[in-house]
Amino acid sequence: MIVGLATLLSSSALLMGLVSQSATQEMDAVTRRQMAISVAAADERMPSSKIIDVLESTLSRSGCVGQISRWSRRYAFGLNDRGALSTDKIIFALKRVHSGIPAVREVVPYRLFPDLDDADFDRVDGYYIPSSKSLKVTYCGPNRGHPSKGI
Repeated sequence: MIVGLATLLSSSALLMGLVSQSATQEMDAVTRRQMAISVAAADERMPSSKIIDVLESTLSRSGCVGQISRWSRRYAFGLNDRGALSTDKIIFALKRVHSGIPAVREVVPYRLFPDLDDADFDRVDGYYIPSSKSLKVTYCGPNRGHPSKGI
């Protein structure tokens, strides 16, 4: 725990330029992004059920989603434009229920959302900004084999 916290603090300080601004400038963009993701992944904060209820109500009015109970849903805080975890950005990954798989709602700490299901199914990805109540669907369509119908 202490080592993890020290790594988190040193990574955060490096990212914020407190240790050495030139060190972060010398890193390529991919390395900086990977460090930001590592710092965000150590943060265990999650969106509230109340905000997720509002988001799901908004999603259910989307032409991509419709009846929310037909989707398995994952929600977490997302990264802002600077690569830091933002409590004003909720990312979502929805997967149309198929082959007897139950629909579930998961609210999780920030993580990448790998999907290890090799079946064909529809999915919807995007993010929601609670402060402006704006929804952005970044992908709407089959999980493979077809171009995006993003909105």
